Amino acid sequence: MNPYVIIVIVLVLLSFGFSIFTSYKRNQLFNQLTEHLMKGQFEEFDKMLENPWVKRTIPPFNIEYMQLNRYLMEGRKGKAIEIYDQFRTRRLNEEQRKQVAVGGFDFYVAEGDKERAAYYKDEINKLPASKDNNTIKEEVNVLYDVVMEKNTDRLQELLDKNESMDEHLRGVNEYLISTIYTNLGNKEKAKEYENLSRKHMVMLNDHMSKKMQEGQK
Repeated sequence: MNPYVIIVIVLVLLSFGFSIFTSYKRNQLFNQLTEHLMKGQFEEFDKMLENPWVKRTIPPFNIEYMQLNRYLMEGRKGKAIEIYDQFRTRRLNEEQRKQVAVGGFDFYVAEGDKERAAYYKDEINKLPASKDNNTIKEEVNVLYDVVMEKNTDRLQELLDKNESMDEHLRGVNEYLISTIYTNLGNKEKAKEYENLSRKHMVMLNDHMSKKMQEGQK
């Protein structure tokens, strides 16, 4: 599975203003739908979406965004692009715009589409200043610099950062390190960090699955 897919799924988690009961039921259903996606259980996912209670409880944007992730996980890139194009024409609130921008950036970077990746990078940089947004902006700009512009100047910075990160969170950072080593022509180091990135992406997946299971109890 592409490392970015996990990031996109994690970023799906949003909170909306419902009653306590509805919010509880919505989160319970949302966790079940997300778990089906994480496990690749697409038939179960589709059956849940046909449930009228699901349609009434979970906002349309969230359902459509989960469908987007389903297409990404199935490798149906054309359908994913259709949804991203639709989102660009809609009025979205700030959190939704942020969610779409980050997911779209990750997707188009993975696709090597420099023009569309730059569009979403610019959208992210337009987000209001906050601790969370500033962190996202920094990470997105570094990723674009390394992956799309093939800049190798950040290698030591990323190596130092990797040492201070929790192990299950190192996957993306190690992907960037691997990319820099590839650009430098160091195949051995590139492969080493690619393997570490895959390992820690699996750890992140397991960590998120455990969190979802705890939330369902």
